[in-house]
Amino acid sequence: MIRCLIALWLIVFCSDLAVAKPLLTDSQDTFASACIADEDTPERMILICEKALEQSGASSTQRAEMMVSLAWAFYDLGQFDRADAVFAKALDLYPASAAALRGRGWLAHDRNDYARAADYFQQSIASEPNAQGLAGLGSSLVRGGQAELDEGLQYLDAALALDPDYTWALREQGWLLIDDRRYEAALEKFQRAVSRDPDDPYAHYGACFALTELDRWEEALEHANRALDLDPDYVAAVTRRSLILLKLGRPKQALKDADTVIAAWPDSSSGYVRKARALRALGRGQEALTLLEEADERLDPDSYLIYWRANFLLQDGRAAEALEQIDRSLAIDDTDHFDYTLKTRIALQIGDVAVARRSIDAALRLYPDGEWPFFYDALVMVAEDRFDEAEARFDMAVEAGLPDSKLEEFLKALIGKSQFLQAIQMRVRYSDLEKAAASP
Repeated sequence: MIRCLIALWLIVFCSDLAVAKPLLTDSQDTFASACIADEDTPERMILICEKALEQSGASSTQRAEMMVSLAWAFYDLGQFDRADAVFAKALDLYPASAAALRGRGWLAHDRNDYARAADYFQQSIASEPNAQGLAGLGSSLVRGGQAELDEGLQYLDAALALDPDYTWALREQGWLLIDDRRYEAALEKFQRAVSRDPDDPYAHYGACFALTELDRWEEALEHANRALDLDPDYVAAVTRRSLILLKLGRPKQALKDADTVIAAWPDSSSGYVRKARALRALGRGQEALTLLEEADERLDPDSYLIYWRANFLLQDGRAAEALEQIDRSLAIDDTDHFDYTLKTRIALQIGDVAVARRSIDAALRLYPDGEWPFFYDALVMVAEDRFDEAEARFDMAVEAGLPDSKLEEFLKALIGKSQFLQAIQMRVRYSDLEKAAASP
């Protein structure tokens, strides 16, 4: 009861603060002009715009402008349904309102309703081309599968031609390129966004993410730290930093960040996986597995969490249990090539070459040019006694970005099949390639 009374007092107190100073602080303003200007806090804008709309004298286009300001105030407070309803009223009053069309477009974009968003953005551009409308359209078309990436990037480039400082467009180009695994190009976009606005935590996070995909962990840490300096509550940056710290051999710090993620996102698998990986790196493997088991029981089925549970079981030599878990993961809609490559590894360990072949073929369908599907396909070919094809496939994996350290694992597979001469020749060939690459 006491907590409820305190909460009620805080609501009243905060509401009083919103109106403690006069709503109109400039003697030259009216409620209508202040509403259209949209330069106050969301709470105060709601009060200002509601008063403005109660008054008469404004034209229909001006009233639509006021409604747009009111809708964005609701949006900023997380009241998305109310915002959408007010945008709709603005369009009823003035159907050609580009601002209201853009508003409905962004709300649909936020809800992943990309076809609907694209329609609103196209209408807004027809009424009044501007950077936000062009950027929203490009993003929606690509994310909704209505356009290829390069076409979407052109819309975003057009948005930047109109407004070079519109960093959302640069960041969105970066994320679309990330989705297409074009990490160097993505990094360039995020770096441009950082150069435009060094105090943009989202640009720093994007650069951090791209750098982790490029295995440039030290640089990634710098951007993660900067993002968190700018926004200490940026949980996505905390979870990414946890991964970076783990990769840099600092599991105790990674564990601390993981606990922060769990506290902030208790219903997400991210923090539990980060913590489990840090625990395992600290030699607390059973504790890590128990954590994932408990989280798995508590959360909705999550392929990311189940994947790591299966991975740990495989590392502990419990292949049959690992196979059971990865099959659970594969029954979930959001699985990817990592799940199939893990099942390939499990199948190879238990000697089921047929299952390994089916699994790696599925991984290759999902990621046909990936270094890891190529690598495990090479291992499956060795198990199938297709040794020359396996060597060629391994070369393709290296060309696609496979770490040099995986050569030893491939050579062991060849030796396990008594292919001693081939293993020796491959070692010599790769040593020669390393020497040639190192020479000036």
